[in-house]
Amino acid sequence: MSDEIERILRDEIGLDASTVGGSLIARAAQRRMSKRAIVSVDAYVKLLADDEHELQELIEEVVIPETYFFREPDAIADITRLALDAHALSSGAPLRILSVPCSSGEEPYSIALSLLAAGLPASSMSIDAVDISIEAVRRAREGVYRTGSFRGDFSVWRKYFAETAQGWRIDESVRAVVQVAHGNLLSETFSPPREQYDVIFCRNLLIYFDESAQARALEKISSLLAPEGVLAVGSADSFAARRAGFAPSSGCERSFLFRRGGSAAPSEPSAAVARRVRPRAIATPPARNRIVRDAAPRRRTAVPGARQPVPATSAGRDSASVLIDVARLADEGQLATAIDAGERAIREGAVSAELFSLIGTLHAATTQPDRAEACYRKALFLEPSHEHALLHLALLLEKRGESALASKLRSRARRALSFHTFAGP
Repeated sequence: MSDEIERILRDEIGLDASTVGGSLIARAAQRRMSKRAIVSVDAYVKLLADDEHELQELIEEVVIPETYFFREPDAIADITRLALDAHALSSGAPLRILSVPCSSGEEPYSIALSLLAAGLPASSMSIDAVDISIEAVRRAREGVYRTGSFRGDFSVWRKYFAETAQGWRIDESVRAVVQVAHGNLLSETFSPPREQYDVIFCRNLLIYFDESAQARALEKISSLLAPEGVLAVGSADSFAARRAGFAPSSGCERSFLFRRGGSAAPSEPSAAVARRVRPRAIATPPARNRIVRDAAPRRRTAVPGARQPVPATSAGRDSASVLIDVARLADEGQLATAIDAGERAIREGAVSAELFSLIGTLHAATTQPDRAEACYRKALFLEPSHEHALLHLALLLEKRGESALASKLRSRARRALSFHTFAGP
């Protein structure tokens, strides 16, 4: 299949063919060519250039709207906590939230469910949801979901859904606070309903972009984010966010919440790399009442459907507290110290897939690919579906020329993102 089709998709929606596999794009194009009775690839390329409707049809074929309710429980829990703090101090202005891409609506509705269940009135929030897929937007507006959208124990949210012949319909009180629209984040004409947002959810999208498209997307996001707003990304997206100058939000590092950040003076020889991987957070000016602001970490309430982490085996400190300390040292540019702290904790028994994966990332940042690979493999031994370890091990193997194995790991990562155990409403 023509490289020109891949180029068109890259230019239009930022899709890096290597992240989904050229064969997926080839099959999608072949299906569209068959439907349009087109035999020549060159003729189809010309049609894509001339016919916006056909281009959208191809996009619908290659976009995989894999999502479910409370897919990112840590991020939603932290945003809910910060929103409660901001609401207690606010002058009544609603919290402005953007979910892009929103797929078929499970993410923005999960955010609304969490905020409403926490006691925030509907008038205190305004959630805009945007996706490039017209079909996904239709489904999100309809608000009817089948069993695949509910994973884990969902009983606590059962009261917000009504069973129908088509599936489970979300309550109108939840639908009313979410406005869904079609849009392309990378388009020059992309214009969501509001000029600025206090929270932008953009999770598990940037990993499908090449570096140029990532920069374009994050530039647009930065222009839409309020001065002290929060950006929520996926773990594998976090490196692109850091490269774009975002810094981890204090107390929310494990949920990958970011704010606008800045660089600092080098604290060790590898600090230049550290700034690309984990920019140092900087102090922000006093927040206006309407903006979500940082708060001291609190104990998280378990959210139904959350993936349970591998238990720590340490008799002393648990791996969660070690992760926070190691991440803090890395954010400060002290990569060698962070690696030593993490490896010492592992020797003392604080073993977890997250910690191995983080140390692997630090080894990669200090140009020690062999050590990084060993850590990623240990993480995958503990948690075979660990998305971060799968994706970054794939990147290491790709650079070493092992493209076939790297492709298999990326496929495993995509399957891991969609893994579920269903227990319906």
